[in-house]
Amino acid sequence: MCCAVHREGVVNNFAIWRVEVGDGAAAPRVDQLALGLRRHLDVSGLVSITVRIADRQQSYVGLVGCGGCARARCLPGCLTEALRRTLCAAYGPSAALLRVQTGLSQRPYRRVSRLRPVVGVSPVPLDAATLAPWNEARLELVWTMHPLQRTTLLTSTLYVGAEGPDPVEALAGQGWQIVGAPLRRAPAPRPALPLLTLGGAVFAGAPFLPLAVPLPSPPVEAR
Repeated sequence: MCCAVHREGVVNNFAIWRVEVGDGAAAPRVDQLALGLRRHLDVSGLVSITVRIADRQQSYVGLVGCGGCARARCLPGCLTEALRRTLCAAYGPSAALLRVQTGLSQRPYRRVSRLRPVVGVSPVPLDAATLAPWNEARLELVWTMHPLQRTTLLTSTLYVGAEGPDPVEALAGQGWQIVGAPLRRAPAPRPALPLLTLGGAVFAGAPFLPLAVPLPSPPVEAR
């Protein structure tokens, strides 16, 4: 079953945006970030993607916006503009969303793991440091809100290359468990999710975005 991604049911306005918070950004105002994300999830789902390639890191979000997003003229009530304001409130006025026109690069991922919070444990929030053990890695979080129970649902997927430690060992003691055995020779993940499906595990904590540490290297979109 598909969640209500938009009041009008329009999915053609789904887009991926590169998240920039500025060099030397201070620690985020977690309360402002969580408040804005909860308001977003009341209306629509949200995809967070963090990519690591060697020493390069970049974060993205995928969401359903409005017909004006592509022209940088968002309509009143646009969720993209609302998320932009949330990022500015949390990280400062230099925070920005830059539209990705071509999707994300296909990468040589060979292991994929579904993550779930350990019941009864407060998990360590997933962030860019989660990807540090691997040269090739991608963390994908799909946030939705159950339409009846009004609980936050999270689907977490970790893609890594052939080299590096077993994800089970790398995440030990952080409050996350691997659901099932990690899949081998995983195909490259889809660059976009036009439909945000309802599912995932109940997440009792505040929603978050695992933003990458700002680096001067170029982004990792497809060329």
